[in-house]
Amino acid sequence: MIKLNILVVFILMSQVSTCQHKNSDQKKNPVSGKWIVSAYRSNELKHEPSYKQRIQINFESDSTFSGTTEVNKFYGKFKVLDSVKLEFKITDRTEVYGRVWENVFLKIHSQPNSNVYNYNIEKDKLTLSIKKSNLEIHLKKL
Repeated sequence: MIKLNILVVFILMSQVSTCQHKNSDQKKNPVSGKWIVSAYRSNELKHEPSYKQRIQINFESDSTFSGTTEVNKFYGKFKVLDSVKLEFKITDRTEVYGRVWENVFLKIHSQPNSNVYNYNIEKDKLTLSIKKSNLEIHLKKL
């Protein structure tokens, strides 16, 4: 009976520790998780992709990300600068010619300088925006 009680206490402690670790990661990195681009607006184009055309981005807790488009893959680094700013940069990608909006997205985020976005999270929606270039990206959490 004592061994069973010790086992139950150990299991409960590990669950509490796991939950605290996840909450800590979420506070440190509020954008972590899998997201899908639901709308993309810039001076060059406005697009709301169909499900098949959507860009998926997975922000990891170690400040790296990976993503896929309809025909390409991309990788990079990001940094949460404060409660409203996020730095985002694609460092590597495949270069198969895709749809126009997909190519614009990859081109903009592969520039030598990182893009610093204002970000806003409401429930399962993330909005990234750069006011001076009129760029706005809407994502939904998967």
